[in-house]
Amino acid sequence: MCGKGRRERALPLWKQAAADVRTWLAVRGEQSAPEIFLSVLGQAFTRVGFTYVLQKYVAASIPNCPSLHGKTASPHVLRHTCAMIIF
Repeated sequence: MCGKGRRERALPLWKQAAADVRTWLAVRGEQSAPEIFLSVLGQAFTRVGFTYVLQKYVAASIPNCPSLHGKTASPHVLRHTCAMIIF
């Protein structure tokens, strides 16, 4: 996949993540779109759509995890969190 400045970037796929994706695809059923995650309309999930769902679940999680209150949770933060775990 191309990143900023047209650099090639690799994304590791852990065994558990690969198993989870296979399970999700089996549950999701037949879809004409090649993307893994689809909107309710069956179209590719957008960055805005993902951000909306992420914010909704973060807000719902705050009563059980008060440390989330006031923290930034975004797709960008998740990407950097994953990068820190890998290296």
